[in-house]
Order: sequence, then structure tokens, then C-alpha cells
Amino acid sequence: MSPLQIYYWDVHNNFGDLINPWLWPKLMPEIDMEPLPKKEDGIVDAGDKDVLVGIGTLLNARFPKGRKLYVMGSGVGYGERPPLGDNTKIYCVRGPLSAKALDLPESYAAIDAGVLVNRFLPEAPSVKYKFSYMPQISSVVKCPGVWEKVCNELGFGYLDPTYSVDQTIQNIRETEVLLTESMHGAIIAEALRVPWIPIVTRQEILGFKWQDWCYSINEEYSPISVPPIYEKYKDSFLRNMKEKLSIQKAKSMLLKASKNKPTLGKESVLNSKSEYLLEKIELFREDYKNEPR
Repeated sequence: MSPLQIYYWDVHNNFGDLINPWLWPKLMPEIDMEPLPKKEDGIVDAGDKDVLVGIGTLLNARFPKGRKLYVMGSGVGYGERPPLGDNTKIYCVRGPLSAKALDLPESYAAIDAGVLVNRFLPEAPSVKYKFSYMPQISSVVKCPGVWEKVCNELGFGYLDPTYSVDQTIQNIRETEVLLTESMHGAIIAEALRVPWIPIVTRQEILGFKWQDWCYSINEEYSPISVPPIYEKYKDSFLRNMKEKLSIQKAKSMLLKASKNKPTLGKESVLNSKSEYLLEKIELFREDYKNEPR
């Protein structure tokens, strides 16, 4: 039997996407799984293999092709709605906005499966930082090393979104409050019961997916704006001057953002939604076991 292919987006080695190969085999160890290779600029075709569409904003026009496709907690966003065929079974989606966008009953709105990392935690480390900051992956790609410098100068912990899942979990547990531009930084913080403050530096940040996630835990998305850091200038003098000024402004605004009241949803809501998601996973396990091949 061919392994179940896990579909997720991993172009930039983003930890939020790499939760998929870390988490799903732990949740369903009896199922042989492997990552589904992806193309950066096209739809992935798994041929006659079955596909688990997992964690991430994956329900769009780049929806994969395969023999059977199983959607478990994925979200809508980044373009047109997905071309769902008769071979696609949706067990649940990330939140109520995703359910509405796909004309599904609200009962399909569960929660991002990333919260289930809290089922597989080692002993808690000691807290090292009052505040830590995690930029979004594209902020790091555009400005490598710069946000780490900002955090070092502020005395904040720095969480690079390309860190491994294990390291990210540990680093979040080492902080009292996480400021995060990365949505999965907020999702994991929520799962670990670490208060978080959403940050936005660029217009490219997709508010829809954040709102979808926040509504799933009955919270509002109210991000704090921090100016972006200048990236590329042909003239070295101008580049250095602009970078220095933008770093100083980013430091000031990030420090100011840290004084805002952080978000932490009710634990009862998190537990209820997590149990609902686990029920859907158990239903999938039974369906997959009995699926003729």
C-alpha cells in the first residue's frame, strides 16, 4: 500500500508548515505517511495516491490532485477557492470563515490542528524572557538577520520561523509573552498557554486567516502595527542610513507593542475544540482503515 501523502506548503522551511510531518505521524502512528513533494509554482499531482491536506492555508486554487483527498483542519486563503471534486472529503476546517467560504455548515469549523502539539511535550524548560518576538517567514526572507538584531538590542527572545518545531516549542515555553507576526506562533503559544500579541509589519499579512483562527477560539484579531525594516537599496550609503533608521523605529514600536494586553483564549474553549478535532481525526482513521484500495 502506498503511504498516505501529507500535503503542506514548505517552500521556505517554515516551522508552521513543518508541523505537519512532525505532528500527523504522532497522532496516527499506525498509518504509513510521507511528505508530498511540492512545486513552488503549480498544483501538485499525487497521481493514484491518497492525500491528507493538513495544517496551513491550503484551501485555494493550488489544491492538490490525488486518488482520495482528506481535509483535516486546513484553512481558506491566498486566492480562489479550491477545485473540490467528488474524491475530496472534508472532515473539518480551521475556523468559521473557512467553513463559510466553502459553503459548509459552521459545524465543520474546528480549530487549527497545530494546537495538538500540546499532546507531545517534554518537560517544561525554565522561562528565560519576559518577551519574545517571532516574525513572519517572508519578513525573515526579505531581511535576514535584522529582526534577530532588533530582539537582541531589546533584550527580547528571538524565534526564527525557520527553527525546527521542537526548538520553536521550547523557545515559546521559555517566554512569558510572545509577540508574533507568524500566525502559527500564536497558535502554538495558545496551545502552550503562553499569552500572545499579534504583530503586523506588512500589507501582505493575510488578515482573513488570522481572523479565521481567532474566531475559532472566540477571540478578536487586533494586531499591533510595527513598521517594516527597509530591505534593499542600490546605494550603500542610502541603504545603511535607511536600515539604521528603520531598525530604530522598529525597536521603539516593538517595545511599545509589548505593553499592550496580550491575548489568551479560554482554556475550556481550546480543550473543547481540540477534543472535537480529535473526534474528527478518529473518524478519519476509521474511514481510512476501511477504505477499499
